[in-house]
Amino acid sequence: MKGLFEMNKDFFKKNRLKLSMELANGSILIMFAGKAPKKSNDYNYKFTPNRNFYYLCGVDEEHINLVVIKDRNGNIEERLYIRKFDEKRAKWVGKSINVEDAKKISGINDIRFIDDFKTDLNSLISTKNLVHIYLDLEKDAYEDDLTTNGCFAKDLKERYSQVFIHNVYPKLSILRMCKEKEEIKEIIEKVEKKYDVDISATIQNNMVALMSNINDLDLDYSKLKDTLDKSASKFKDEMEALGKELKDSGFFDKLFSWISDFFSSLFN
Repeated sequence: MKGLFEMNKDFFKKNRLKLSMELANGSILIMFAGKAPKKSNDYNYKFTPNRNFYYLCGVDEEHINLVVIKDRNGNIEERLYIRKFDEKRAKWVGKSINVEDAKKISGINDIRFIDDFKTDLNSLISTKNLVHIYLDLEKDAYEDDLTTNGCFAKDLKERYSQVFIHNVYPKLSILRMCKEKEEIKEIIEKVEKKYDVDISATIQNNMVALMSNINDLDLDYSKLKDTLDKSASKFKDEMEALGKELKDSGFFDKLFSWISDFFSSLFN
């Protein structure tokens, strides 16, 4: 999957559990996969799921919703809403994910159909009185148009005045900064392929161990990134001063692009 890392279901289950611990009791987390933007009347661009949605369930398909419920006693319930099979749609754009595959990929056992999403949500809010709603409300600038999540939040508040809307994006950003070993290995493999380099298993294991230890230190990643950037620049200047021939070979451009890609992946 281009730009995304394929993991097993335990990875996604672990991510959901970590996030669930950060949610208030009596709450509902709703994550949307999103949809492919239109290129023309009868053609869409290639679909890429919302990265935070993918981080939590691993499903790479549009029009799918993830719901995590944390009741007033702190008990966790997970649901994944997928589309029903549609023969016409399958003919033109391919089959949608089925129930068994959704379970296998996400590790979620309660798979429902998207047609039931709004009815179920109404029941959770009105009957079970779960009023804390968490949505991914990432927004780069005030002038930006409302996202799908933003529009949904506005509509939800108009329909249910008792709910409290919370932005889960900051919590997810913090969680995603600390990479699991599986993620670090995938990043290394991706960089290897992109730059056609071969990193020995020993070095790979050392890199994974290093980044895992950094995670355990609970460091400020923004400060760490600045330090790495400054150190890399200083190292580059000193190495380039060793000789024009080495500088002109293109070695440094490739090396530092490699380093940049590796650490950019770690901090995003």
